[in-house]
Amino acid sequence: MKQIETTYDLFYTIDPHDLQDVLQEYQGIDIKLDKKGDVIEEFTIYDKSRYVFRARELGKNIRMQNRLDIFGNRDEPTQIDIESKQFRLEVQKVIKEALTTSYLKSPKQQGLLSEHILKTSFGNIVPSLTATKKHYFLERYIPKNQKTEFRKALENAFPMVRQRLYEIETKKEKEILENKFKLIGKVLKKGIFDVGIEKGSVRLLFQAWGVKYQNNELCFTKSNKHTVPVKLGKLPFPDNMEKHVSTGFVRQNHLILEMLSEQSSENSSKLTATAIFLPMIFPKLYGKMNTVYKKQYESIALGSYIKNAERMHAPFEKSAKDYISLFNAKGFYFVNGEKGFEIKSIYTDNTTSCPLPKRTNQYLSSIPDLSETLKGQQPIINELIADGRNNLENLWAGHLMERGLYDKVAFMLTAEKGYPNLHREIVQHHMDNGLRESVKMASARHSNIQQNRLLRKGVYAVSSLLGSRGKKTEEVYNGFKDEFTDWSKYKGKGRGLSF
Repeated sequence: MKQIETTYDLFYTIDPHDLQDVLQEYQGIDIKLDKKGDVIEEFTIYDKSRYVFRARELGKNIRMQNRLDIFGNRDEPTQIDIESKQFRLEVQKVIKEALTTSYLKSPKQQGLLSEHILKTSFGNIVPSLTATKKHYFLERYIPKNQKTEFRKALENAFPMVRQRLYEIETKKEKEILENKFKLIGKVLKKGIFDVGIEKGSVRLLFQAWGVKYQNNELCFTKSNKHTVPVKLGKLPFPDNMEKHVSTGFVRQNHLILEMLSEQSSENSSKLTATAIFLPMIFPKLYGKMNTVYKKQYESIALGSYIKNAERMHAPFEKSAKDYISLFNAKGFYFVNGEKGFEIKSIYTDNTTSCPLPKRTNQYLSSIPDLSETLKGQQPIINELIADGRNNLENLWAGHLMERGLYDKVAFMLTAEKGYPNLHREIVQHHMDNGLRESVKMASARHSNIQQNRLLRKGVYAVSSLLGSRGKKTEEVYNGFKDEFTDWSKYKGKGRGLSF
């Protein structure tokens, strides 16, 4: 076990009683100390593969009895050896993580990572550095009389780590831009989107890839540091291009188009649930998507969303009927064909589907009254469509809620009237978990901004969280009464977990 030897290389002494915590924090390894009375003789490793390594199976350099240089002095506390090579490596890792984190978590992220690294001083990264788990771990086991040396070691290593990381990231950025250029060429050649240079619509593709065109060159959207020559001449701008695009969506778009252009499923494991929302983020570009490729995209996106949703549903799912019910509330429905179950949605073309794996097929087939259960989906789906909630914005509101981003959900509810397509029990869970307070605060802010209008009308209406978006269903906001969780209106409509 190389990881355990690395741990030994980092420490001057380890109190046997601390070994379990040390290995878990430092290497993520689970062990159990083998005790005989009050004496710790050895330890057993519980591998992530569920294999159990007994003491007799461990290498000679790992067994505690053979490492008395570390475990022999039981009067000494657990201490890191700040003179060790492994300590110097850990210091470098901490600095590297802090440089990267300070960029990724910056509220005003500007330029590329390499540019951020070059202009960042040691003092700039101290907050990010001290917040890392690695720093906390090191500081915990460094003797008090050596804390100053630890700080000096970080400061002394910083210039070298910064320069090395700058060079690595600069090289990586150049390669990424060149790869983007090549993939854009493939996408255009295959005609995945109906875009061109005549009206500048190709800029929509550039933007969705996180690049921009200027002066016959392609460069990253937020930096001119790296360029690739592309002689397209003067290129007009399409009307109303999106002003800001999240890098997360750019990444998902890149993966999707890479899969479509190369007809490969290699990137499927890297896709997240957000892949299904690309038409919401890039409406003009995906509105120009070739119908054949669009169907492929929708099937891929359905699959990636379903995997994520299954994990989110797990705490609320008690049966195969629940599995169907939870997806129905989100606007997804199941059909049972010759090749087994497939899932479809109100957000994609009705001919688009994603086949379910064998295990899920067996699970759903276990429902006693399967035919009736499948028929019962239609009223729920029809209601969502009739209420105008077959938009990705409704699914997005539910997605944000499931991720616990209550402030954003509250804004969508109160300011944008974006209501989530989500099962009532899941909504209730999040309301009790903090969403209710966020909505109260958002409603108060909304009231202050529009005070004059509200005074004229004398009321403030907030539509029911799971109600219709039409004017007839709006209720007067009165001290945040529980219209957000008034489920009586849904009785008999098949939205419950029990059938």
